[in-house]
Amino acid sequence: MKSHLFIAALILYLLHASVSVNGQSNNSNDPNAISGEDFNHLMGIQNVKLQIELEKVFPESEGYLVTGPLCDTTYDDSTFIYCSPVRVICPDTELYENGLEIADGMSNITVINEYPEPNGSSYDFEKYYTYRDDGLIDTFRLQTINGIRYELVLNWVLVYSQLRSDVSRVPISEREEIADYFIQYDSGYIPEENPYASDVPYIIEGYQNYKDFLYSYAEIDLEFINDVTAFVPTDETLQWFRDNAPREAYPNKEEAKFEEEIHEFFERGGDLRVIQTLTKEGFDTLQSGEYFYAVSPTYKIRFGRELLREEVNRIEEETGKKVPRANHAFLFPGEAVLTAGAFWIDTERENRLVKVNAQSGHYFYSNVSPTIREDISERSDHYLTTLGHFFKALDNMQIPYDNILISKLH
Repeated sequence: MKSHLFIAALILYLLHASVSVNGQSNNSNDPNAISGEDFNHLMGIQNVKLQIELEKVFPESEGYLVTGPLCDTTYDDSTFIYCSPVRVICPDTELYENGLEIADGMSNITVINEYPEPNGSSYDFEKYYTYRDDGLIDTFRLQTINGIRYELVLNWVLVYSQLRSDVSRVPISEREEIADYFIQYDSGYIPEENPYASDVPYIIEGYQNYKDFLYSYAEIDLEFINDVTAFVPTDETLQWFRDNAPREAYPNKEEAKFEEEIHEFFERGGDLRVIQTLTKEGFDTLQSGEYFYAVSPTYKIRFGRELLREEVNRIEEETGKKVPRANHAFLFPGEAVLTAGAFWIDTERENRLVKVNAQSGHYFYSNVSPTIREDISERSDHYLTTLGHFFKALDNMQIPYDNILISKLH
């Protein structure tokens, strides 16, 4: 009886929640969120068809990642007229050069242009192609991981501004300085000051500290989850999540640290093939454990295996080497996502997908706020509603999630 009363109270709260399905303000209080007309614009410039075609040519199993536009396509500056087509991300120079050869050999493909390389470095690798199909012309580009690092630092203002606003571009002289900075950084020399990758003024420094804080305030009054940290939703509640998924996208608030993370990942021998796009066939092969995930504006779920700290310690003790660990920022580098968190698989259960949350230090916890307490009480419950996007993506793939446990914490 008590559980039924809770579910009823939950549904009543959700039905009166301030989230809107009509693009109106949903009072998420997240100053970083892309919403309103900017959200509509972001969704409108996605190119699912081209991504699917390119994924056939550049498979993830070989290390490529095909992903959507990083920013707007409407800038007047002709130098950046193709700043945001679909991207084929190549983790290293060898794959990039192989990708160039593949693209040059594709039918219906022609080269548009190739950016100059500042000071002859490899940090501005990006080449553009047009793909002609049934009279339509689509644009995509090949880009290395170093190119992404370069771009994120170069255009870091863009991620914190509205998608359709005018953004001042960095002049070529500073582009060269940024390229030189990366060369020094990767050579082991860390400049005392880095004027390009600005530090983010975090309320809570570090993901683990954020999780610890959430646990310490687990009983904070959030109405429908008062004294509750997890629940199994009814069919009606799941439908509410799908119908009322916030019309918002969230940029990576830890973007300034991405260059450090990606450098460390590859320095430790990391391989981007640990990242996958979820499919029905692939889902059926997943082993038991925790996986971190994010959902893109094209409703693609990309994920990676979350290693337990105990497992990491064991491997590092046995090998004497640091374990390369990817995270949410690696899934859709530099791009805004609809939701992100972790899901759990249990192969012993009939319903393999047993738990999910919407917890991501990169995308969700606030870096600007009146107080930490307000951050938790005003935002964490809202982020839970973004799971509606996760469920809709699963529906598209016909992946079942009956009796899934929705967790507020872990």
